[in-house]
Amino acid sequence: HVLRRVHSLAAPKGLRLACDGSEHLRNQAEHILSRLPASVAQPLMRLRPKGTVAPSGRVALLHGDPVPGNLIQNQTGLILIDWQCPALGDPVEDLAIFLSPAMQKIYRGHVLTQAEIADFLSAYDDPEISARLRALAPWHHWRMAAYCAWKAQQGAAGYAEAIELERAALV
Repeated sequence: HVLRRVHSLAAPKGLRLACDGSEHLRNQAEHILSRLPASVAQPLMRLRPKGTVAPSGRVALLHGDPVPGNLIQNQTGLILIDWQCPALGDPVEDLAIFLSPAMQKIYRGHVLTQAEIADFLSAYDDPEISARLRALAPWHHWRMAAYCAWKAQQGAAGYAEAIELERAALV
């Protein structure tokens, strides 16, 4: 419900544009991988998804980093904090980050179950966005695996294990 409300708000002008479609996700992942040693990047490059998903052209307000660590609960419900990465774009971008096995493991200690994912998508209540999320899932998992590899190279705790969660989600 929180992300659905955010995505329905009027967005301020001047925000960056988020990835929209598989081509943008491919470019972003390849850029991340280009910054890694070949021994790390090449195995991930071989996992690049096939096919393409066109841009949606939607321009919604995005949080940009809706990981579990950026949600707090108060008397009225959940609130998103840490608005350092807002953007405009396809709501799927926020949903994929929140649902990411890597981000769930790092911030909650375990990944979401299939039932929890189904409940989340039911609460978001947009079948078109849910279908688009499924179509783009391999691309989002691949980009997240690249990001986790980069974070692991920087010495961030938990990211080496998180790569494997995203790799497993790719197959």
